[in-house]
Amino acid sequence: ATYEIKVPSDEAEANGLTPDYFTDTTNANALEAAVTTALEGTGNPYNVDNVQVQEPLFASTTTTSKTTMSLTTTSSTTSSTAGKAPGAVSYTDGDSRSYYLGGTVTWTPPDDLTGVDGYFVYVAYDEYNSDSALLWDQEYGEEIPIGVNQLNILAGTPRGMVVDNHPLQWLIVTTREGSVASPLSSGRATVIPLYDDSILLPPELSVTDIRYEGYDFENSVMNGTLVWELASDFDGALVTSFPIYLAADTFGMDKVLVTEVSRGTNELDFTGMSRQGMSA
Repeated sequence: ATYEIKVPSDEAEANGLTPDYFTDTTNANALEAAVTTALEGTGNPYNVDNVQVQEPLFASTTTTSKTTMSLTTTSSTTSSTAGKAPGAVSYTDGDSRSYYLGGTVTWTPPDDLTGVDGYFVYVAYDEYNSDSALLWDQEYGEEIPIGVNQLNILAGTPRGMVVDNHPLQWLIVTTREGSVASPLSSGRATVIPLYDDSILLPPELSVTDIRYEGYDFENSVMNGTLVWELASDFDGALVTSFPIYLAADTFGMDKVLVTEVSRGTNELDFTGMSRQGMSA
């Protein structure tokens, strides 16, 4: 896994700065210590106590199931957030119009409700709640009270962009204290990919980088990882997964489906897969 640290957005905004990212592929604790030392050593104005290690993409596991014209997305929190964050977040889009949301977002309450007065539900450009907008409930408005573990999306809610070319494609349920949302760095938020049920075909895949290393030519074994980076304006909310194929040429001749990777994971480990053992 690649561990990631993001300086919380509220800390960055307070100092008029852009959030910083630091990554490491080996040890989360060592990374946290290194970043903390770096920030203190340079007099960085960020509050070091609020810098927290996050696993890549989002701190939850996600499963998806697709039925006729609908997708249900659910998540369960990992040990890093268990007990503090809303759990089992689930949403099925009930509005089949393109770029409109409808239906109900549901979740289970966190085990630890200390200081929790209720919840906010956001739609956001990324899993860090950037360029986000609050969803409104038909009865409670934007502030969902404690004891209510769902939000009935206000009819006719559009799914657009807060910032040009940054489509809203993630759903975030966070606790709140009074009218203040708990920062994502507190571990009191759960993030899942947002799926916009639509008659539109999925957008053409747009990537800024795609690479694969590790093919064992001698034994015809693929011991490597395929990694791709989506373009910043790619609308992932219209996509549920990415099918991965092997093919005889760049035109897709004699292609073989290897697997499908759920949206939110932009890599596939081919370790141990034999190219010779695959057939169309």
